[in-house]
Amino acid sequence: MCLAIPGQIVELIHDDQHYAIADVSGVQRKINIDILKDKCAAYYHHVYLRQAVSE
Repeated sequence: MCLAIPGQIVELIHDDQHYAIADVSGVQRKINIDILKDKCAAYYHHVYLRQAVSE
């Protein structure tokens, strides 16, 4: 079974529009946000293998 963890987007990376910084349980990681419709900071998304998969 695969698990996605909820993470909050805290920063959009302006140099590369495909990535953002997400906070997951206090740890910030660079994630891919290509498949998201609404790419806004402060939103929570499910993160799976450093890929945002849902809102």
